Amino acid sequence: MAAIYIAWAVMLWRASGDPAKHPLFIDFTIWATAAHALVMLIATPMQKGLVMTGVESVASCGGCDRGAKQSPFRNSRRGHAES
Repeated sequence: MAAIYIAWAVMLWRASGDPAKHPLFIDFTIWATAAHALVMLIATPMQKGLVMTGVESVASCGGCDRGAKQSPFRNSRRGHAES
């Protein structure tokens, strides 16, 4: 698993240099992160209980949502770039 994540990180780093050329890869990364957070939101109560679900979901889902909404690349790609 570590090899997969290292390769993914290297490719994401390279794609971040010119995001307009790699929109599918960047969108995949955003959706994969959101899907992982959703799966963990379901799996955590079954494994650790409701208290840990609250603790972990606030930390992970809050950051994903905020990052996806504030991405300058996503806004500029849709013609809503801020000047």
